[in-house]
Amino acid sequence: MKVFDNNKMKIVERAPWNKDELFNHVKAGGKNAFEQLYRDHSGGIYCNLRMLTRNDELAKELLQDVFLKVWEKKALLNPDKAFHFYLFRIARNSVTDFYWKVKRDKHILQIFSYLLQKLLISQLKVLSQERMKSYCFWRWTFFAKKENIYSLQTGILKK
Repeated sequence: MKVFDNNKMKIVERAPWNKDELFNHVKAGGKNAFEQLYRDHSGGIYCNLRMLTRNDELAKELLQDVFLKVWEKKALLNPDKAFHFYLFRIARNSVTDFYWKVKRDKHILQIFSYLLQKLLISQLKVLSQERMKSYCFWRWTFFAKKENIYSLQTGILKK
């Protein structure tokens, strides 16, 4: 069997195992058996993940997570059940978990931003008039510089 690895072709020997033997070797911790399992199923799982995420890099990352979960739960593998359905379920759950984590992190960031803004406003209320002017001037110059740097990087000059 020919496999492309980083745009280089290498020949990989396919072990003459049937499905039961393959799963038994994987359960025993056989690296070659797991690699064969990965080669046999990774293409279909990657296509499914790519379709679900619409992102190549994310699909590759989640593919690694799927097979890591298979490796961690290798003792539970059952050759009598359809393995590809098991993989597709793990892949779909991985995508769902990823997006839930993104949503949770975004929510946490919004809460943190809100609390930080409240803290800033409460601290600004206790400043003297001179310090308030100084802070406002600093903030204005900071954002003006930031906008100028952005416009220089993007080639957009605001008039």
